[in-house]
Amino acid sequence: MNITQSVIQRIATNRSSCKALGITVVSAILVIVTDKENSQYAFIAIIPNVLFLVLDTYYLSLEKMFRNSYNDFIKKLHDYKIDSSDLFTVIFYLAILPYSFDYDIISKGNYIMKKL
Repeated sequence: MNITQSVIQRIATNRSSCKALGITVVSAILVIVTDKENSQYAFIAIIPNVLFLVLDTYYLSLEKMFRNSYNDFIKKLHDYKIDSSDLFTVIFYLAILPYSFDYDIISKGNYIMKKL
């Protein structure tokens, strides 16, 4: 559980770093464009905005998947339905796909894709 919590924390830290870097890059582009007095090139700042939006969305989806996996594990633990195979397995679900990715630590890090 500590490993999953630390992964969630690192993903959240990466999201905030991504946002800070995005603000810095867009601000720098806008400062350079206004300094050169070429306001017609201000639309270039949209490109890093979109790229950082995609990256932030990716981090958010990863964080949500790991949080759901953690919550499912805790629910099984409280319902006394935990199995020994659940202790060393991290399962997270993609919201857009009807598959789960099962990462099994015991079998040396094999990814298994299962149909839900």
